[in-house]
Amino acid sequence: MNNEEELNQRKDKLRKEILDHRSEIDPASKADYDSWVCNQLYDLVQEWEYQVIHTYIPMGDEIDVLPLIDKLINDGRIIIAPKTLRDRQMEHLVLQSRKKLETPTDDKVAETFLAISPDLPIPAQTIFPCVLDIKLIA
Repeated sequence: MNNEEELNQRKDKLRKEILDHRSEIDPASKADYDSWVCNQLYDLVQEWEYQVIHTYIPMGDEIDVLPLIDKLINDGRIIIAPKTLRDRQMEHLVLQSRKKLETPTDDKVAETFLAISPDLPIPAQTIFPCVLDIKLIA
């Protein structure tokens, strides 16, 4: 086994351990923490006057930033969300409303995830990703 394969195996093992640990967190504690994170991020956006924010759409036990997304859209900020395509490709879309989002469930994680629902009219436009003020990563 070469060094890259060994490193990838170690990363996979660590990722699984972290995901397992995260899934064991008490739901009330997680909700409090998620809210705290959203408030901290909102304060940061306000303080630095960020206008263009790239964010993830939470899946499973990831920090729920959907309330933050709603608040930023209501403030008139530009929110960018990824749309995952085939072959590990991605495009970045300006999100005009969260109402059209499809949030995947755990049984859909193995499938190709489309952050913007393919079944509904997409209220978004493609944006070149280099114009971001800040990028939120799960």
